[in-house]
Amino acid sequence: GTGEGGTLHYNLQAGVNIADGQQHSNYTWYPAGSQDVQQLTVPASDMFEDEIREFIQSLEENRSPSVTLEQSRLVLEIILATKRSLEEGSVQRL
Repeated sequence: GTGEGGTLHYNLQAGVNIADGQQHSNYTWYPAGSQDVQQLTVPASDMFEDEIREFIQSLEENRSPSVTLEQSRLVLEIILATKRSLEEGSVQRL
């Protein structure tokens, strides 16, 4: 994603990132206004387990979850469009 501080790039290669066990080491940080590119190492974790843990913590702490219902809906829309695109071999407009 790109923001005011710079751009975070994740290199995803279907069938490679998960199979090679290196899913935590494919991040590159490009700070805004700098040529100092950094390879980032992120601890490997189960993102679904982490998401459920965070949701349960939000309930226990009586606060809103960090991912909103609207954000979750948009992600699901993208996932379903990707699935349709693969099945139909066509571009899906969101």
